Amino acid sequence: MVDGGPVKILVIKQTSLGDVLHATAILRSIRKAYPTAQLAFLTSTTAADILRYNPRIDELLLFDRYRVKRDWWRHPAWVLRHILETMQVVRREQYDLVVD
Repeated sequence: MVDGGPVKILVIKQTSLGDVLHATAILRSIRKAYPTAQLAFLTSTTAADILRYNPRIDELLLFDRYRVKRDWWRHPAWVLRHILETMQVVRREQYDLVVD
């Protein structure tokens, strides 16, 4: 984080499509307050199309929460790998501010 505010910001919204759509309203405020910050959005794969072409988002991170829920017992290795890979990406970026 620099004196002018956060350099990297992550917004997380993993719930329903309507909730993800409503969460996009905060992006304008974040971008206005921190115009030079890198803004990432972590959401479910089902909501990707809502956010994919949003000009306020610099990076879109996807987590397949429905497949994780569905395959928890059938494919535990895939589920664990998907969770760990997502966590690794988030940790590697070292976000200054996370909004959930």
